[in-house]
Amino acid sequence: MVKWIVAHRYEGIISEAFHNSVSTGHLDVVKFLRNTFVDECSARVIDTAATNGHLELVQWLYESCGERCSPAAMAGAAKNSHVEVIKWLSNVCALKCPTYVMMNAVSSGNFEMLQFLKKSGQLDCRSVTTEGIVAVLDPQEEVVQWLTENYPDV
Repeated sequence: MVKWIVAHRYEGIISEAFHNSVSTGHLDVVKFLRNTFVDECSARVIDTAATNGHLELVQWLYESCGERCSPAAMAGAAKNSHVEVIKWLSNVCALKCPTYVMMNAVSSGNFEMLQFLKKSGQLDCRSVTTEGIVAVLDPQEEVVQWLTENYPDV
């Protein structure tokens, strides 16, 4: 169907199909549209793929489009707890996690995220105190124990 749309040059539909394919992570469709017709490769496109957790697509867009990742990519991936995307953005694009990532990780009990933030030096001890309070208000023993072991001053 996508090939038919391209063959009949329905530009508005092609652009919409491209953006929908980015949102839903259909890498093959994105590649086809990008390579044959669509010249819409912006940081916003990478941000959308990152927000939705499509790491392979983020990597391909980054390599093939020449666009750089924006802080919105990290914020979107963090908001949705896409740890692998966050790791890649942090390593390749040198982006930092927004401060609310710690709160999200604590409140959801996302230990993988907590461990990554600690290992990468992105934990802010001031936010740990806040997060400790949040964890106590909404008791999650494992999170409180982890915070206590890793941040005894909390």
